[in-house]
Amino acid sequence: DVERSRGLGDVYKRQLQFVLQGVDLVISTISGVEQLNLIDAARQARVHTFVPSEFEGALSHRPRPNNDPFDNGSSGALEQLQHWSSSRHFPMRYTVFSCGIFYERFAPGGLRTYNMGGSCRLFHQGDYLIDIEMGTAELPQANAQGRPIQISMTSAEDVARFVAAAVELGIDNWPREFKMRGTRNTPQRILQYCSEVRQSMLLRPFLFRFSS
Repeated sequence: DVERSRGLGDVYKRQLQFVLQGVDLVISTISGVEQLNLIDAARQARVHTFVPSEFEGALSHRPRPNNDPFDNGSSGALEQLQHWSSSRHFPMRYTVFSCGIFYERFAPGGLRTYNMGGSCRLFHQGDYLIDIEMGTAELPQANAQGRPIQISMTSAEDVARFVAAAVELGIDNWPREFKMRGTRNTPQRILQYCSEVRQSMLLRPFLFRFSS
């Protein structure tokens, strides 16, 4: 069974390589092993630039892989891309689009409503900080260093516009990381916005508590 699975994996990679022939740019929206296979196939097909599915916080602010329960292969993908970008033969460049948290996380139904985030384990309504429909919230007050928390947020639609605009400018001079954000707020401020929405719908106030 192991050998059969390995053989199927090799066939899948060859199919990917064939599909990617002549492609200059790959923008990934998958993660885990599937993205690792896509990275390898893109490099073998001599794709010029790869954009991994890293639409989250800035690279410099992310926790170390061994301290991040929601890494989901992210660190492995970045390590693989770093390896291929420094290859002496046909290096493949990569760029990360860092955008913070999607606004859509706080919408009724969460990211699942938009068919996003299925592999990140936090895609249901209320999985992240606030459940606007149920009127509940659990908010952190400070980070591990005791500093106030600020959350950068961007809508998925605006991220798509940003990526499209970057492509229009040309991919030859892209930096290692593009950073964007629609707003930057404390968890308490986000809760206030959500409370105003519930109030406009004549729903009861939020029930919330602060976490350590």
